[in-house]
Amino acid sequence: MRLNRVAILLLTFTWLFSCVEPYTPETTGYDEMLMIEGIIFDDPTMMPKVTISRSIPLSREGGYIHETGAAVSVECDDGTSFPFFEINPGLYVPSGAPVIPEQGKKYRLLVVTGDQKVYASAYEPYIPPTPIDSVTFRAEYTKVSEFGEWEHGLKFYANASSSDDKPVYLRWLLDATYNYSVPFPCNFIWNGDSVVNYRGPDYRFCWKSLEIPGIFIADSYGMEGNRVADAELNFVSQYGDQLTIRYSLNVVQLSIPKSAYEFWYDLKKMIDETGGLYETQPFRIRGNIECISDPDTEAGGVFEVAGVSHARVFADKPTEFDVITFNCSLVPIGQDGISWEFLPANIFVSEIDVDKYATTLQQKCYDCRLRGGTTIRPPFWE
Repeated sequence: MRLNRVAILLLTFTWLFSCVEPYTPETTGYDEMLMIEGIIFDDPTMMPKVTISRSIPLSREGGYIHETGAAVSVECDDGTSFPFFEINPGLYVPSGAPVIPEQGKKYRLLVVTGDQKVYASAYEPYIPPTPIDSVTFRAEYTKVSEFGEWEHGLKFYANASSSDDKPVYLRWLLDATYNYSVPFPCNFIWNGDSVVNYRGPDYRFCWKSLEIPGIFIADSYGMEGNRVADAELNFVSQYGDQLTIRYSLNVVQLSIPKSAYEFWYDLKKMIDETGGLYETQPFRIRGNIECISDPDTEAGGVFEVAGVSHARVFADKPTEFDVITFNCSLVPIGQDGISWEFLPANIFVSEIDVDKYATTLQQKCYDCRLRGGTTIRPPFWE
């Protein structure tokens, strides 16, 4: 679960990088604390989900502990209840029709664990979606690590506004798809005995999709026109395949209650402010979930009721800086290079002159699928 990974990482950094002396914070009362992250959407194409796990002591090696066998449901303030069931360890989804929040109603998450402790969120209001005005990008040269490394790349920004007079609280979920190619066509193949013409599919061009990790949030409190302007999204580096041909960012904008926004704001602040790693421990950020059967039992996490807006933007290969991808170079085969007998069968080779061939030991320079993509063009691609 994302919350546990962040918490464990922060605690580990605290122990490893203290400039005075190694320090293991006192976590008594927080070992194996239940961590819950739940969300429901007004978009029926998006699956509501709840992930439940437990934090682990710093002295224990390994990942977080999935919480299995819990009874999970979402309750509406009108008395309606929507049960969830476990599809993977610690991951729960609706057992029937997805719960779609309605205007004017409030919802809470209810979890009963195997030890019969009851955890619940506050009743959270449904916030109708705030429209996305635009998603923009521009070339930037920015610091990308705490060690002072700088890179060129594209930085993306979101803009949104509301006609309502109440501040809006937004969080963004991001995923990207990009088109890339390999430098050498699959024209010839060494079959172990001879070079033959290759007549199979073309593996020169691929598309690859990925989720973008991070906490991307903003609010319009105190802003003129109740607008969110140039909210920072992701940065795409000049290094790698992502910007070689065309890059597409898919932006899912969540309009969420203030209580959920404050949880993500505090967590992001802790991550961003290096000094905070030595002053504020992640288990102090509890969110809007508590153990209602035993007030002395600590719990952490967040339940969100989200109105959803979507936007997708395309960016062609930038001209403001060089895009530096995987280095592919050919090595001659034969008298002045690699011996044919040392080559594995069924690898691609290139003809560099009449009866003269070369290859690369990196076959991903011929077959784009070996770099994680697919040759199937996405239906949304422009």
